Amino acid sequence: MVATELQSLATSNHTPSKQLCIIATNLLAVNLAFITGVSNPSSELKPEINDFAQRKSRIAQSEKLYGDLISVCYI
Repeated sequence: MVATELQSLATSNHTPSKQLCIIATNLLAVNLAFITGVSNPSSELKPEINDFAQRKSRIAQSEKLYGDLISVCYI
């Protein structure tokens, strides 16, 4: 959802406060993904393989979102 909203900045005419809200929401989503990040599967907790794959997928998605966010902010 946040990625779609970020992409809307290029095509829609949002107010500056709405633009800032969209950017801040995306930044928080990226930070949350990195905080919950990928744990080491060989750690004491030994998370389930599916859990590890989901976390890894979240990190990959957040990396793309981070690149998109930087691109939007640079313009």
